[in-house]
Amino acid sequence: MLIARQLAVAGYLLASNKNLKGLQVMRNRWRLWFSGILIGAAVTTGSVAGELDSITEFRELITGQANTLNVPHGVLSSKSSLPYFAFELPARKHSYQLEIISYVKDGSLFLPTTIFLNTDKAVIHAVNASGAIGQEGLASRLASRNEIRVPSGAQYLIVTTTEDQLDRNLRLLQHQSVPVILPASGGSNTTVSVPIGSNEYFFGASLEPDLEVLIPLPGQSKLRQSLDGWYLGLGSDFKEEFIANNPGGDNYGAGSGASILLGKSIQTSIYDVSLITRVAAGVRYQGGEGNSQGLIAQGLLLKPFNSIALGAGIHLDSGGSVIDVNGFKRVLKPVVIPRIFVEWIGGRKLSLGGTLLGKSRFEDESTGESFAGPKFGLYANWGF
Repeated sequence: MLIARQLAVAGYLLASNKNLKGLQVMRNRWRLWFSGILIGAAVTTGSVAGELDSITEFRELITGQANTLNVPHGVLSSKSSLPYFAFELPARKHSYQLEIISYVKDGSLFLPTTIFLNTDKAVIHAVNASGAIGQEGLASRLASRNEIRVPSGAQYLIVTTTEDQLDRNLRLLQHQSVPVILPASGGSNTTVSVPIGSNEYFFGASLEPDLEVLIPLPGQSKLRQSLDGWYLGLGSDFKEEFIANNPGGDNYGAGSGASILLGKSIQTSIYDVSLITRVAAGVRYQGGEGNSQGLIAQGLLLKPFNSIALGAGIHLDSGGSVIDVNGFKRVLKPVVIPRIFVEWIGGRKLSLGGTLLGKSRFEDESTGESFAGPKFGLYANWGF
């Protein structure tokens, strides 16, 4: 059978992947070196040859964000119950690479084998997971990340494992050191790392996948890691014009104060141009012996350039009011303010930025008196 022969060739090519190096991680004042080493026989896809013919349904992958895979689409073998996921790859004019992240779960790790099929559902390429273990995300979960170039002519993607992989173990060797400052000539100091010991951990192979598959947007050769999904935003807009005195802190201004936002960030693509769209709503507040407060909402569009994004949007401030130390309250009319954003992208869970606000005037509902709104702000977003 053609598929069986192609799988056998792919398995032979994969047989050299025995020793795997890990990821260097720095955390706090300790340095940890992780080295994931596969122990056991070489992985071969020959054990699943013939089983691929039974796969008839291929699902769609969402581009520009993580596809969580923890409920298999089926099993390849009723005897060994090898789980699999089957997808149809997006049509692309240019080459690109996908990422597969397998998380350590209950002391074990699902070792994925990635198989690419052409339009005739014949195997054209197969890749074994590296098994190198590092830390992923803000939660620092242990995981194995693999970046895989999608071969030309690939139409379908199958993520599974093999019986040979189930016989393997992963060894995590953790070396620990502490920084020590030594005096040097010329009055400067030199910092060196002094080893203080090591720990060794073992993980078994698992049949329970806990995976993420990431596909770049059209026009991207690799997915740019930016804030994706729901996020919590904290920020502050700095006052431009004084409205009321606050003996307990900064004086009150129109539209100024700390803000908290709940928003949704979505990566998208228009005519092969990668973009980030966001909408958010929340409140702003400045306390003290009086207060300044309001309800806020904003929408924006960002263009990422590697780890920096530039964009623009609009900001709505409504329900605003300022109460001074004597209890006198000014109610402010709603106002829409244009904004320019400059942002540093720290991955899918973090972004930091600054914003320039267009010229705006907040008007007192009762007296008609107007006050200049903020011109500058800072913010941080955390995804969840």
